[in-house]
Amino acid sequence: MILYKYLTVEKATEWLVGENSILLTPPIYLNDLLEFRVRRESADLQERRALFEECQRERPSRVSFEEFDREITKIEFLADEPDDMRRNLSKLFGVVSLTEDPVDELMWAHYGLNTGVAIGYRSPDVIELDGMKCRSLPLGLAFKVKYSNDVASIKKDFSDASRHLTTKRTCWAYEKEWRILNYLQEAKMMSRGSECRYVLPAQREQIAHVVFGANAEPEFIKRVDDWLQDSPAVRQKLRIDPSSHDLVLTEIE
Repeated sequence: MILYKYLTVEKATEWLVGENSILLTPPIYLNDLLEFRVRRESADLQERRALFEECQRERPSRVSFEEFDREITKIEFLADEPDDMRRNLSKLFGVVSLTEDPVDELMWAHYGLNTGVAIGYRSPDVIELDGMKCRSLPLGLAFKVKYSNDVASIKKDFSDASRHLTTKRTCWAYEKEWRILNYLQEAKMMSRGSECRYVLPAQREQIAHVVFGANAEPEFIKRVDDWLQDSPAVRQKLRIDPSSHDLVLTEIE
């Protein structure tokens, strides 16, 4: 199987061609507002008391355990937990989202803007890891995303974190996503003005298939083709079939 990363002209030009890199995106910047927005299992009394004692060691105060406990078990406090979790996890992890389908109309409209490119990496057979389907890619280990509207709490010890962080709501199922999760500290950091970006090596010599959008300009196609150099990757371009109005793959003239 080949898994594809959709890129706009701008991202392909700046990062793929310009830096030989693929962006690793902290989930707080992803399109889905619910990404990584999880809640931990409720702490029992013993755990809450241990947390209180830890807080007192770090920042002593006259607050009693009873006052502290009432505060952290308030509905308002618990309601903020998923957003806090999303922000904190976004400081640790980045995501590379890939798909099985390089000819999907919605994917091209949302992520390639019909003018960009989808680059594909071949992967060996699927493997099972803790009950999840995975594929080894040149960019890293990709987990098959599951789609469900069920809301479940993550275990207190985070032992089931991968399962929660690779589950999306069913409205996203059209993406047929496989997801690479990578620690930000293990990625290369690059500055863009006052902001930082995290990237993984693009591994262009491992690219197996390149698909350009139906409206991709010849200049952009040449730019990517030159970047690929002597890569054996198959290059194709989409066009709109005049009879069916479907997107179809064609050879590049």
